[in-house]
Amino acid sequence: MPFSIARAAVLGTPRVFVAGPAGSNSSCPTGFTGLQFESYTVDPQSLELISMGTFSATIPEGQGACLHGVDVTSGRFTTSLHDQLLVAYGMQGAR
Repeated sequence: MPFSIARAAVLGTPRVFVAGPAGSNSSCPTGFTGLQFESYTVDPQSLELISMGTFSATIPEGQGACLHGVDVTSGRFTTSLHDQLLVAYGMQGAR
């Protein structure tokens, strides 16, 4: 399945990010289309993951393209003082 998980700090708060498909389509070899992310915080008492919502990526292939794989990692890739997400994905054009 084309899902990936990364952790990052957002304004000092630990977050977990999940990258995966935005939809499904049986004509795609993997069955998945598009690319979206979901962000979670961690409850410090129960360690429960609490969803902060989803957001779609704007990708040149469009949300109808077949998603073959995605990988996401976090880090400080520039001189910024906050974590950033780096995303790599593989798509097959929309059908």
